Amino acid sequence: FAGAAQSLGAGALLVNPWNISKVAEAIAKALNMPSAEREKRHRHNFHHVTTHTAQEWAETFVSELNDTVVEAQLRTKQIPPRLPIPKAIQQYLKSTNRLLILGFNGTLTEPVERKGDQLKEMELSVHPELKQPLTQLCSDPNTTVVVLSGSGRTLLDENFREYNTWLAAENGMFLNPSNGEWMTTMPEQLNMEWVDSVKHIFEYFTERTPRSHFEEREASLVWNYRHADVEFGKLQARDMLQHLCSGPISSASVEVVQGSRSVEVRVAGITKVKFHF
Repeated sequence: FAGAAQSLGAGALLVNPWNISKVAEAIAKALNMPSAEREKRHRHNFHHVTTHTAQEWAETFVSELNDTVVEAQLRTKQIPPRLPIPKAIQQYLKSTNRLLILGFNGTLTEPVERKGDQLKEMELSVHPELKQPLTQLCSDPNTTVVVLSGSGRTLLDENFREYNTWLAAENGMFLNPSNGEWMTTMPEQLNMEWVDSVKHIFEYFTERTPRSHFEEREASLVWNYRHADVEFGKLQARDMLQHLCSGPISSASVEVVQGSRSVEVRVAGITKVKFHF
C-alpha cells in the first residue's frame, strides 16, 4: 500500500494483501527460494533504488508540475463559449426533429438537505417541478428524449416508467427504447471476478466513513461520500485508491473513475462519451 510494488515489482514477490492464502504462499516461496534467485532479485531492486533517488524524484515531480500548468492553460483555452439561450430557443422552435439527451442525478433529481436523513439522501427521484415540463417534452412527436445516467436500470424504471423516453442505464451499458424492453451492450464474455474484492474494500471504507455509502450496479461499483465530512472523505478516498490499485484491480480489465465526491470501479470502456444508439 506504500506504492513499493510499482518500483520493486520486478524483483519482489507481488501479492494481494487481501488474499490471506496468497500471502501465506508468497511467504513460503520466499523462505524456500534458492540463493541464486534471491541474489538476482536483490541486484535488480538495489539497482532501482540507487538510480531512482530522492533527487531524481524531486526533479521529475517539478517537471511534471510544470507540465500541468501548461495543460491547464490549454484546457482553459478550449472551454466552449456559453450557449446563446435566445438563439437556442429560436432554433429549437424551428426544428422538426429534435434529440435531447438529459442526465439524471443532479439534472432532473430533487435536491436533498446535506444534513438530512441519509436514507433519503440515497433515494434519487425526479424533481416535482420538472415532471410537467418533462411530460410535455416526451409527448412531443418531434422530440426524442434520452435520459443517460450512471444509475442502474431499476432506479431509472422507477422514475421514468410514466414518460415516453429512452433510458440509458450505467452510462449506456443498458438501453431501453420508449416503452420497450431493456437491451444490453455488455460483451458476452465479461470478466467480473474483481467485483467481490472491490466490494469488500468498499464495505471496509463505508463502515469507517460516516454518512458514506456504496452502490453495487451490474457493471460497476460506486462509493459515494457526498454527504460525509469533505476533508475526511477525501483522505479516505485517497487511501481507498491505494488499496484498489495495489490489490484487486491491479490486473483486472477495469477502470477507476474518481469523481468530486465518489470513487467508481467499472468495466473498462464504459463511458457516456462512447454512448450511441
